[in-house]
Amino acid sequence: MRLTKSGLFGLGVASLFGTLVGVGCGADGGTDVTLEPPVPDSGAKEGEVDSSTTLPASSDAGTDAGKRPTHDAGKDAGDDAGKDAGDAAASTPVPGDACTTADEIVSRSCGMCGTEKTICEGAGGSLVWSPYGICKDQRGECLPGETRACGDCGTQTCTDGCGWGLCMNQPVNHCTPGTIDRTNAGCTDGGFRKRTCEATCQWNPYSVSCSAATAADVFVGATTFSSYMRATDGTLYAWGHDQNGQLGDGESGAIADKGTMTPVWSLSDVVSLEGGGGTGGFACASFANGSAKCWGDNGTFTLGDGSTASSLAGITPTGFSTNVVSMHAGNQHVCGLFADGTAKCWGLNGGGQLGNGLTATSTTPVTVNLTGISKLYTGLTHTCALKDDAAYCWGSNVNGQVGDATTANRSTPTLVIGSGVASLAPGGSHSCAVMTDGTAKCWGQNVYGAIGNGAGGTGAANVTSPATVVGIDGVGSALTDVAEVCSGVSFSCARLTDGRVACWGLNSFGQLGIGSKATSNVPKVVSGVAAATKLACGYQHVCAIDAGKKVKCWGDNKNGQIGDGKLPTIATTAQLSTF
Repeated sequence: MRLTKSGLFGLGVASLFGTLVGVGCGADGGTDVTLEPPVPDSGAKEGEVDSSTTLPASSDAGTDAGKRPTHDAGKDAGDDAGKDAGDAAASTPVPGDACTTADEIVSRSCGMCGTEKTICEGAGGSLVWSPYGICKDQRGECLPGETRACGDCGTQTCTDGCGWGLCMNQPVNHCTPGTIDRTNAGCTDGGFRKRTCEATCQWNPYSVSCSAATAADVFVGATTFSSYMRATDGTLYAWGHDQNGQLGDGESGAIADKGTMTPVWSLSDVVSLEGGGGTGGFACASFANGSAKCWGDNGTFTLGDGSTASSLAGITPTGFSTNVVSMHAGNQHVCGLFADGTAKCWGLNGGGQLGNGLTATSTTPVTVNLTGISKLYTGLTHTCALKDDAAYCWGSNVNGQVGDATTANRSTPTLVIGSGVASLAPGGSHSCAVMTDGTAKCWGQNVYGAIGNGAGGTGAANVTSPATVVGIDGVGSALTDVAEVCSGVSFSCARLTDGRVACWGLNSFGQLGIGSKATSNVPKVVSGVAAATKLACGYQHVCAIDAGKKVKCWGDNKNGQIGDGKLPTIATTAQLSTF
């Protein structure tokens, strides 16, 4: 080191000469002084601090000893150890503890795998660690070690990665409390026995007696090969064609067709339901909570979600989660009615059957250009609606099925009957209406006598305006006491107030229910139905709720849609659908 004058005087004479070893001339003309470590002054007073300067020992290295001091090895080890300890302490500093580097920031884990920070800052003239800041960037689901209930009376623990671990400790044969399980075992005439899952996540025993599978409603659809029934307890049953899962039972493929009534546990509280799509097969339903769902084939956008992906579980069409009153299925289009009297349709639209003034296909619902609708109905490629007691129809009109005295397609709702209409029933290429006076009218294609006016038959002209259906067997100018009408492809049936059912039109599959396959252009009474309370027509079959709240069906049964377990057959008279 270089000693300045002031430094020299500061050392003191005795101290200086007691430590001076050699003096040489520096390269810059100064004096280089090599000193030995000082000897403690034995005469120092107790408690007095030695203010002498400690200089490094000489070095034998070839370089300038004053500039290259030798360090004590023990001191180096101590310094290293202290540094390591300091680093370890700094990794998890405690707020308020002293720190050495101003503005140094240290982070630590917090919360759900987040981080919080402390900073080395001045406080009263010294540096200390600040309190940790807010826990930020938490990216987990839980705090490590935290536990919660899961599954059926199980528990799961939060991992070090702030994610929930596996659900553990669930009891053997566990179940979800409140769940209802049903079995048909021992219930030969339909119905089922049920059991309930208790709060302990264990099943109680099945009920001893079977519930009565009595019908509250029956659903079909003018273009379907499937049938559906809602029982009085709310259980939905389905049978018939199920190639694309249109029965709603989550199955399709080789085991598709169901020849007997099969419970569909996944669908409950159904208010309305219709199958459509012909052999393709799909179905749509509305539920008590105001929502809707469609399932089955979606090749022509009939599920209403904007895709062509079919679904076994079912999807909610866009905009149909609330306020839905009823759902209606055509061959390749679907319509739904809302509580405010508006309607929306989607699917193929070549004939204008969506009712939005266009003929372009729509993959999602579009609004029908008619308000104040009270009831909605779909046929093969056309649609009808009831507004007050007036009838409107639109869509394909090649055979006059719209009913406006033309055969021009209509893409917007067109008035057909101005007043006195109670309900409507569009079918394949014709339509029918029940009038408030108990009579019935039909219009459209009449080559198979589907108009029921006694004038139909081979080569018969289309009837482009509503015509009155004549009496049973052609006796009388009008069929009277009509409570309900349904239409399939080229045939129709009427439920009368006395419980009888009469049908007319095409009968190649026994769909008229008269014991033969003879086509009729006048109403004929169905054999085997005496006290019908509900009626529904399919593509080429018919179902009704008869005495005892039992379902009876007749007509085409090649897919099991009659429900008597005798597929593939033709039922020319009403047969009891079985379970």
